Amino acid sequence: MQTFAWRGNIRELRNTLEKMVLNVQYGTIKMEDVAFIFEEMERKSHSAKSAGGLREVCTLAEMEKKMIQQALQEEEGNQTKAAIRLGIDRSTLYRKISKML
Repeated sequence: MQTFAWRGNIRELRNTLEKMVLNVQYGTIKMEDVAFIFEEMERKSHSAKSAGGLREVCTLAEMEKKMIQQALQEEEGNQTKAAIRLGIDRSTLYRKISKML
């Protein structure tokens, strides 16, 4: 447990411990009884890394900024088309861009 990179918070550790307790036999937690838990966590960790950082945590404002930048890039800077792509009014997009600057 000490060698695992606990990327989550205390909830991740708590959930893991709860799974261990539920799978324990004869009152002693043995590695062979809970190895599958760590294998599952390792698989999830690798899949998140191979997803190219898609599971990166960011604020709502950061996510909005990335989406606006991506829409503008895909629409070659055309703000009207970018607003349509984002499903917002053009004036809303202008306001959001001015706040980003």
